Amino acid sequence: MILVFTGKGKGKTTAALGCAIRAKGRNKKVVLIQFLKGSNTGELSLIRELNLFPIYRFGTENFFYPESPDQKIVDLVKKGIKFALKLVSSGEFDILILDELNLVFHWGIAEPDEFLRAVETFPEEKHIIITGRCAPESIIKRADLVTEMREVKHYFTGTGKPVEGLDL
Repeated sequence: MILVFTGKGKGKTTAALGCAIRAKGRNKKVVLIQFLKGSNTGELSLIRELNLFPIYRFGTENFFYPESPDQKIVDLVKKGIKFALKLVSSGEFDILILDELNLVFHWGIAEPDEFLRAVETFPEEKHIIITGRCAPESIIKRADLVTEMREVKHYFTGTGKPVEGLDL
């Protein structure tokens, strides 16, 4: 199955990591691949400390601006896509989280069609969770579950600053 957490609201990665923790509680093999992200967050520190599951990151501390993309980030993300597709074809996991993959597609760094071809023969018992704003229509159409996070109110509006323990 493919699960998608998308939308402008907060909680997409958090929802995916909640699924990962639930899966680990049932002795499932989980792998997390993050695109476009580089900063260390509390949940990643804990996952590493407890050695819950492998985390692969293909991003930098710098934010990605699609109108003037940093080639270093583009190259890292493309490397990550190849790694993810190889992992998908190997099936060496029960749950694969592809965090921010929707934005990778939206910004044209990778094509969703290549990914969708890779999952055509994907075993039923394996699950992929895709997060990020702007999920492409082709991904939504193929997904078995799509949840859209909608921002109603956000504390960033006032301060613009992340809160340690909630965002970091």
